[in-house]
Amino acid sequence: MAIIKKNTIVKPSIGKEKESKFKLLIPNIDLNMESKKTTVTFDDISWFIHGMYHVGKTSLFTQFKNSFIISFDAPNKTLDYNYRYANDYETVLGIVNAIINRVKSHNDIKNVIFDNVRLYGKAVGVFTCKQLNLTHMGGNDMRGQDWAANETNMLIPIFELIDNGITVHGITHTKKDDVFTVEGKFYNVYMPNGGTQGNNVFCQQTYITGRYTFNTQGDRILLIAGDNFVEAASKVKGHFLFSDGTPMREIPLGRDEIEAYDNLVKAFENGFTQTRKVFKKKV
Repeated sequence: MAIIKKNTIVKPSIGKEKESKFKLLIPNIDLNMESKKTTVTFDDISWFIHGMYHVGKTSLFTQFKNSFIISFDAPNKTLDYNYRYANDYETVLGIVNAIINRVKSHNDIKNVIFDNVRLYGKAVGVFTCKQLNLTHMGGNDMRGQDWAANETNMLIPIFELIDNGITVHGITHTKKDDVFTVEGKFYNVYMPNGGTQGNNVFCQQTYITGRYTFNTQGDRILLIAGDNFVEAASKVKGHFLFSDGTPMREIPLGRDEIEAYDNLVKAFENGFTQTRKVFKKKV
């Protein structure tokens, strides 16, 4: 380990200048250039799904194998699923520890879902304020240190789960924003309502950001490719293609959560055939 010898820093002060001695420790870093995992299974795919209220987001995740939901919304008593309710960050950490211990002893939890991400972010924010003795986030005197600490706190439970072989997913609602162009025109953008940091964290830590919605025929679909109007994206290569190799933009979700889950698996396996409308020329 290299050690930079002490230096003298002159700080602005009243009267006699003060000498500040410090040692900068530079660690030896292993770059870890080993080849990374290039293939994924469906069970490896993590999702961040946003959609309107009661469209079926939570119901869909109940079909994932060995799933467990950390619920920040009032639990849905009509669904048969494993969950624990949390309304503060300390409870989240307790649930995560319990999940990890359960995995080590029984290995019967594979997918953990944060429902909903916006409320999770609020719980983390309350804890960060207590941790830093703040009345609110965003104080000028912190110079962004509060937001950095908040993002770290948000990531701690997620990384703990991932490090123990658990796939982490996020659910939130969709919000509609107005975007104004330089020409003075505006259009609507549909994006996750997980809060700025919540959106950043879950978009970064998941393979797919998708919007659960309806098409023009009234059928439920999951958009996995975005545009100027919808925030959605897929980082998965070689999957979610039509049988001819064309990337899918939307996945049909069918009549209920069982068919929706089956269609996600089918889309991952490139099992859908693209249907094209044929227009006959008028003679």
